[in-house]
Amino acid sequence: MSIPFILYTAQQHIFLKTCFFSIPRKVSQELITDQVKALAAKGASGKSLVDLGYDRIGIDDGWQACGAGLNGSFHTAAGAPIINTTAFPDLKAMNTFAHSLDVKTGFYGNNCYSHQEENVAFKARGGNPLQDSKLTGDLEFDGIKVDGCGPAHNISVWYEALVKTGRKIMLENCGDNHNAWSPPTPAEVLANCDYHMYRVSTDIAPQFESAMFNLQFTAAYQDKAHPASHPGCWAYPDMLQVGNGAMSFAESRSHFAAWCVVSSPLVLGFDLTDATIMKTVMPLISNAKALQINQEWAGSPGFLVKNSTTSTMQYVAHGAGGSCNASTFKPHTWGCEQVSLPDWQVWAKPLKAGDVAVFVVSIAAAGSPAVTVTYDEVGFTPGKKKKHPGFSQDVWSGHSSPLAAGTGSVTFAKLAGHDSSFVVLSQTQAQ
Repeated sequence: MSIPFILYTAQQHIFLKTCFFSIPRKVSQELITDQVKALAAKGASGKSLVDLGYDRIGIDDGWQACGAGLNGSFHTAAGAPIINTTAFPDLKAMNTFAHSLDVKTGFYGNNCYSHQEENVAFKARGGNPLQDSKLTGDLEFDGIKVDGCGPAHNISVWYEALVKTGRKIMLENCGDNHNAWSPPTPAEVLANCDYHMYRVSTDIAPQFESAMFNLQFTAAYQDKAHPASHPGCWAYPDMLQVGNGAMSFAESRSHFAAWCVVSSPLVLGFDLTDATIMKTVMPLISNAKALQINQEWAGSPGFLVKNSTTSTMQYVAHGAGGSCNASTFKPHTWGCEQVSLPDWQVWAKPLKAGDVAVFVVSIAAAGSPAVTVTYDEVGFTPGKKKKHPGFSQDVWSGHSSPLAAGTGSVTFAKLAGHDSSFVVLSQTQAQ
């Protein structure tokens, strides 16, 4: 489960990006308040995460009083949601405090805890989205994640109910699609996107292979002429696992870069009050160029350029457990799956002024050979100067190097397993 905070640019109800945060402690008002304080705290650079754009935090599962409602649910017979006031004595006061630090807040609906999908009375009427939406507005939340575990699957009903609250509330569609529990198809998104972001993958686990598996789901939403992932309606392959401890720094760097190059909402998964973790991941999550690539819109959310011709069978974990290898694998068991993934991939995203971000990743643990990418493949137009057709800027180091003249391509060096290259191709040298 995730506790969301959101990096976005807003125009009326349009949210460009979203970041989420989850931690393995039992959720409570005290915990959320601690995270709000950490969000707003100034770091060594003199900036807070709020200053960087991470300016929303919210509650995921655990706010409700499971068992206190009809047939063991957390809703009354009339559909009114019941709050766990032991864990959350005053949600509105919590939100007021967050707002005082310029932090917006998010709620959580169609919850997984309490198993209300099995409640016949609620299922017959499509859950309780009207009552849940009203509570969201009454408590002055600024967003809500609608999951797929409860009986309220019609996301359009949620949207209409949230509009009636009179607040600008961001709506996250986490698997609800016209009375079915599944991601919306690209065609459905293009026909009617009455939500601001939507999940396209299975649950992610704190495992590099799981991250790369989930990344693959974004490709279907990246049509060059009519992308289904676009401003105000973003596809995302679940939260990031950066800083979770299960990944190496190189794996986390590759993972974060992948989410940036496909314009995914950036979902962090560590305790903001843990100074050791924060110090480790800050070079990644605060990198100005990486965030610029993630946020910038030049007509495309990014796209898959090409795969290797070889692939390797991977053991892919799903969900919070994250344990999946040859010794734990059991066919057809939720939480562990055998998947064939390409040994390496190239992804790209066009930027403003003709620049192009290019991401090359070694998915195989054995590493990847040198990979040559043509300008035509990624949509880059080199400059007219014969000796200096352009430059390649490394996202992480900021170092720029001239592109080779007369080749029409750029070659990326061999990569160690799970490592990557992340660069911006430009006609001009970065300042």
